[in-house]
Amino acid sequence: MRSEQWFEDTYLDSIASFAPYIAAPLVESGVLDETDHIVLHSDGAAAIAQALVARNADAHITIVALPSHAAWLNRELKTSIPDENARKRVSVAEQSMFESPPDCDAVLFVKSLSQLPDADAVHVLQKTSNSLTSGDRLLVLEDVFDVDGLDEHAAEADVLNLALHGSGHRTDAELRALFERAGLRLDEVQTIGWGHSLYLLRTSEKGITC
Repeated sequence: MRSEQWFEDTYLDSIASFAPYIAAPLVESGVLDETDHIVLHSDGAAAIAQALVARNADAHITIVALPSHAAWLNRELKTSIPDENARKRVSVAEQSMFESPPDCDAVLFVKSLSQLPDADAVHVLQKTSNSLTSGDRLLVLEDVFDVDGLDEHAAEADVLNLALHGSGHRTDAELRALFERAGLRLDEVQTIGWGHSLYLLRTSEKGITC
């Protein structure tokens, strides 16, 4: 079905309806307040970009999107960011997560790694970190599988992600293992919104826990 553009657009409409519930607490956390250029990977990118440029008048956002998403995003940005001057600070780069990101100060993945099996997720993190320079940051926001507080929704997400993407619904330990395999240092973890975890990472030869 996702080979049909109308279905892909409907899928993105559905994701966009939930994106503000992540965008607001993410921006209010202040972790990106001093960041001038952010590369963003997210199916709900329009709402997140809107919140970021509204928060920081100097912020520029580059949304990485596949060609099948780019046209929808450009239309959605006109609705999400009606102010033309603010919208000029948001651009769409037609490429995949597997390519080196544009030059930036930070790269933010929002619920993107959950769509990739482990080997692919590690490759994306390595490809991204190799493109960053000293002082640049890599941030990963994911819905983490809490095995101690297991409920039917988390179990359903685990089965769906495993069937659709080969990833499953990753635990905190599993995400940290991916970061370590990618050679990233974990500086901090914050809880965002409805229990999402935001991992603040930097390039390092050895991962550490915090």
